[in-house]
Amino acid sequence: MNKKKAILFLIEDEDYFNNNRLIKLKKLLIKKNLRIVKQMQMPIIVCYQNKEDGTQFMRWLGAGPLYYFAEGEDKGKKLENAFYYAYAKGYMDVLAVGSKLVDLSLDDLTEAFELLE
Repeated sequence: MNKKKAILFLIEDEDYFNNNRLIKLKKLLIKKNLRIVKQMQMPIIVCYQNKEDGTQFMRWLGAGPLYYFAEGEDKGKKLENAFYYAYAKGYMDVLAVGSKLVDLSLDDLTEAFELLE
């Protein structure tokens, strides 16, 4: 059976749209990791936590991914709701990936999906 797979790309709540040096470094890491995630050639759901930032994230990260405002009173509830969103879209195997992982690799993602089977 061919299950529909997707990746939740989790972006933590920060002000990514200022010119602070630390934010610039974090943005570089997020873009690097998104390029790695895109190599999996499957749907990506970018989960962001500031409702007002949705349009800016779309402009910054571009077309292609779905964008989801992760609602909830804490990080756990936001993550749970993001999984529910993915399942409601018909995805069966869903992997959550933090956007600021320093050593994320394509092999890590491939192995994680193999473990879901």
